Amino acid sequence: MSKENKIGGITVHQFVWDFIDSNAYILIDNDNALIVDPINSNEFWQFINEKRIEEATVILTHEHFDHISGLNRLREKLDCHVYASKCCSRNIGDCKKNLSNTANILSYFNKEIEKSHVHIDAFTCKKADVEIKDKIEIIWNGHILEFVLTPGHSEGSICVILDMYMLFSGDSFMEIPVITRFPGGNKKCYQSDTIPFLRSLFGKISVVFPGHGDMFSMKNFENRGVGNDECFFISGTGLPGNRYGKRDL
Repeated sequence: MSKENKIGGITVHQFVWDFIDSNAYILIDNDNALIVDPINSNEFWQFINEKRIEEATVILTHEHFDHISGLNRLREKLDCHVYASKCCSRNIGDCKKNLSNTANILSYFNKEIEKSHVHIDAFTCKKADVEIKDKIEIIWNGHILEFVLTPGHSEGSICVILDMYMLFSGDSFMEIPVITRFPGGNKKCYQSDTIPFLRSLFGKISVVFPGHGDMFSMKNFENRGVGNDECFFISGTGLPGNRYGKRDL
């Protein structure tokens, strides 16, 4: 499944990996491509071929397999410059820490995944070209990209702000519960570090592009009460629920 979202003169192309409904995003501006969380879906690759994308800036929001499933193939096909947190860069090289070694267990808990008949082999990826150790900014084709470490869902999670109005949040901020009990997750870090950062974006960021689910307005959360941590969902279970429900990776 793919969607187009036109925000502030930029078109964000969203692609969904049916295996577990994880999102990838592609932005194209003056023949320059920005790819967030490459996935291994037919529509994703078809789009890259149709647009004749040859070079791309690639961002990994975190290390879990459903957000890096297309990275190895992308590196084979394109000239890529990959950005990730230092922890994410390290963990994508370990099939236990990127969770690909247990990916197929999900089918036992979710009938929709079981019906897809997709089998995921454990895999690893080489390190990122740029490892983010602290908050940084870069320029992509005249646009400002701000990288912020947002631990909690995973050790290597980051959020990325484009031109201070668009947020790519990975699994650190969604309209479904954020799980903090996977290996490398940390509820205390999420509450102490990530929630205050997200709360600081109220009144600044317009739209959020999450790792799972559709884009949404930041006002959805502002209206729940600025300063109230309970407006952020945190799930206490690491098991998958319904199609979106109580699970994310």
